[in-house]
Amino acid sequence: MLAWVKTAKGYATGTSTEHEKEQQAVPQAPKLYLSICPPSPEESEELARGLTLAGAPLQSPRFVNMGWKEGQKFTAQDDPDRMKQPWAPPAFVSMLKDPEAQRNRTRVEELPVPEAEQRLGSFARIVHGVLDECECRDLLASINEKGFTPALLNTGGGRQQLLPFVRNGHRAIVDCPALSQHLLEVLRPHLPEKFCGGQLVDLNERCRILCYTPGQ
Repeated sequence: MLAWVKTAKGYATGTSTEHEKEQQAVPQAPKLYLSICPPSPEESEELARGLTLAGAPLQSPRFVNMGWKEGQKFTAQDDPDRMKQPWAPPAFVSMLKDPEAQRNRTRVEELPVPEAEQRLGSFARIVHGVLDECECRDLLASINEKGFTPALLNTGGGRQQLLPFVRNGHRAIVDCPALSQHLLEVLRPHLPEKFCGGQLVDLNERCRILCYTPGQ
C-alpha cells in the first residue's frame, strides 16, 4: 500500500509501513507535570521504570491528592504539610550506625563562589556519599509511606500559598532529630565549627525531601 507524504520539496511516495517506521523513529517529548496535576500511579511507575537503587528497582513516588487549588492560602493551623501525621523513620536511624565509618566514604565537590562572598568566609560544596544506597532506599520507602504533596511558597508569618508557576514540585516534610543528628556527624568534617561568630550546634531537625517530575 502506497502513502503520499508531504516533504519540504513537495510530495513523495512510500509504503505505509515505511511511513509508520519514520513516525516511530521520532522521539516523543516527555509529558510535563504541574504540582497540582501530579502523575497518576501508573505514570509514576512508568517514570521509575528501569531505574535501580541498591540493586533493586527504584520505588515509584507516591503523590497524595490534596484537592488544593492554584493560589490557595494556608496558615500554620491548617497544617498543609501534615506535620501532625505520624511518621516512622527508616530503621538505620535507630541502629546506632557509626557515622565515622560513613564519613570516610564521603567526598567533597567545591562549587565556585563570588570572590566578594569568599572574603566573608562563604562557601558552597556538595558532599557525596552521606548516605549509602541502602540507606537512601530505606529513607525513600519511609517517606513514600507519608507521600508527596505540592511544594508551597512561604509568604511569611507562618503562612504558605500554592503557586505552581512560581514553585513547581512536590515535597514531604518530617521532623526527625535522630536523622538530622546522624547527618551532622557524617558531615561534621566538611562544615566549619565556627562561622560569622556563630558555633556549629546541630542541623535543622525539620527534614524536607523534594521530588521533581518532568517539567518541574
